[in-house]
Amino acid sequence: MHSHDLTIISPDPETHLDAIADLVGKTFNRRGFYESRRRCREWGIRHSHYDWKASRIGLLDGKVITHFGVWRIAMRMGSATVQCAGVGMVATHGDYHKRGLMAATIPEALSAMKDEGYALSLLFGIPDYYDRFGYVRAWSPTNYIVKREDLPFKKPIHRVSKIKPVQREELVAIYNREHARLTGTAVRPTYVREFAGGPWEGRLWRNDAGETVGYLFGRFEGRRLLIADTGGPVDEILRVAGRLCREGHCDDVEFVTPHGRSELVAQLRRGNCREVTGHYRCAGPMIRAVDFESMVTQTKQDLSRRLAASTMKGWTGVVEVSLSERRVGLAFDAHGVTVRPGVKSRHHIRGGGEVIRLLLGADDPHRIVADAGLKVGGEMKVLAPILFPNQQPVINRCDQI
Repeated sequence: MHSHDLTIISPDPETHLDAIADLVGKTFNRRGFYESRRRCREWGIRHSHYDWKASRIGLLDGKVITHFGVWRIAMRMGSATVQCAGVGMVATHGDYHKRGLMAATIPEALSAMKDEGYALSLLFGIPDYYDRFGYVRAWSPTNYIVKREDLPFKKPIHRVSKIKPVQREELVAIYNREHARLTGTAVRPTYVREFAGGPWEGRLWRNDAGETVGYLFGRFEGRRLLIADTGGPVDEILRVAGRLCREGHCDDVEFVTPHGRSELVAQLRRGNCREVTGHYRCAGPMIRAVDFESMVTQTKQDLSRRLAASTMKGWTGVVEVSLSERRVGLAFDAHGVTVRPGVKSRHHIRGGGEVIRLLLGADDPHRIVADAGLKVGGEMKVLAPILFPNQQPVINRCDQI
């Protein structure tokens, strides 16, 4: 059996939904086949932002053998919002492993992503596989662990109620307001029913007028309370977390990858907590440019604003940002920034896929340049840290694929 025997097409919701759910249920069956199949069909595909046009399946004799799923995510990059192809439920039938069938499926999906208007793609990958398709490390995820004795002992101000882990309208509004300029976060709603990464338990609190003012979603794992998503005033979040921690006889609370620029993280770091950061060379969160020129173009307002607020204010000229053979010029003048595709400049930064990390602000720019061996020339040595500061991007666990 060779990869050229595979017929690769976009799936049809009427014809292929059950077959995809069956394949994914067999592949990811930590909760048992039937529950995994149900979650794939009902939560992961039917009631989500699954993209039938960009996703790809591989058929052999009419049977679904491979699935490369794509979900449309509106991802924030500074003040801009870019279309991100979130990848998940990547599966090959167990009888057909190690035959190059997925390697034949993925390029077809990558081509479809560009046709469907995506600027970049994000996935959470197995080790040492996706780099061959142009994906590089996106960011280094960080969790924050707080001991029970370091959490507030005061009771919550508001009455706390249990809720189901769904993206209710009022919770979506709180989340989007608080994350409006936090790079890497998704514009909600994403999933319509259950959140990703569950099962989660929800808590909600309202003020005297009956308005929802805060919430959290988490679960107990042994003697630890995991909290994946929060919204509202941080003092009250920590009071509720403290109460749940003590009621659950937990030793500590672990906040799962909150955004590094959020008020929650700022307050945690003002107190006592432990940060746990994972660095993965080729695994975990990984990104890839789909339409490099589009991604650069959508960041130009932030680039202009950053330059105007820096010690290089008033600088004029053309800088070049190149990813492999894709070259984009950015002309700065008194009126702002103009994008000039294909333009070369002595003020440049050039390299491979890691350039996308620089645009995303995935780490300290000097570290990205040094670690990836990017070539920097002319005034770009001074401009790079101004134009591409660390934005500490992360997508919330509840929005992941």
